[in-house]
Amino acid sequence: LSMDAFAASLEGSSVDLIRRLPLDWGTQPAYEATLALMDEFATTSGVNAMNGKEILHGIYAMDDNILLGIYQALVDLGIKPGEDIIVVGTVCNGARELLKDSIQYGTTVQAPVLEGKLAIGMAAEYIEQGYLTGDNETNVIRFTPNPPTTSATWEDMFVEFLGESSTVDELCTWSLFYERVAGPTSVEVTEDICDIVRCEYIPKGLFVVGYALVATNFGLAAVAAVLLYMYREKKIIGIAQPFFLALVIVGSMVDTSSIIFMSRDNRDYSDEALDRAC
Repeated sequence: LSMDAFAASLEGSSVDLIRRLPLDWGTQPAYEATLALMDEFATTSGVNAMNGKEILHGIYAMDDNILLGIYQALVDLGIKPGEDIIVVGTVCNGARELLKDSIQYGTTVQAPVLEGKLAIGMAAEYIEQGYLTGDNETNVIRFTPNPPTTSATWEDMFVEFLGESSTVDELCTWSLFYERVAGPTSVEVTEDICDIVRCEYIPKGLFVVGYALVATNFGLAAVAAVLLYMYREKKIIGIAQPFFLALVIVGSMVDTSSIIFMSRDNRDYSDEALDRAC
């Protein structure tokens, strides 16, 4: 529906929609599709122009995360988004840096926080009244604003909703902008995901805290097991079912032990060791 609406909005304008690319959601499918697309077209900077191919002036992505894959593919082809070709996204859930640096021309503001306020307000109104205002009179469509914003306007732009005003930066669900979001880092094949994206590791100091908590839990479990055995003949223990209490003790130890195995990463362990830990 969004693509149909986009195509309809271009009718009668000077912009020609020359290709629609249905693809799976995500940066990698967008990366691969863009590589194939740019093999067919030229850009204003002269990429592929020598082959007499049609010039592609811009690419519109239905989601800013998709746009990240498009951006990386263009960069890998030697094409400069924002200079050689215009890229426009939607939903403002991509990289703030692309807008800030005028690489991405624009996006739309779709704010989950505003959608949540609208939904909760409508639910509260229905619970209180038994109906939504306007239901028995005229059809009323309630929606959150989805205004467009550009690299030139997003930093100073405000969106008003239900009497409150918020900046675009507050409303957008920006993702971290990795230097590499899709595709290979070189011509060599790699199986390490950290060669494709920048891995954010857990600080090793937290490992010490986690292991200390594991040791504490194991110690408390051991004490509980000793007390359970010592007072197993007591009436209150019998009512609480000693076998069940023993299972609780063992279960807590098994559950906590996962910290030992699942806190490992590829900084200190091989792929085989990580597989065994899983």
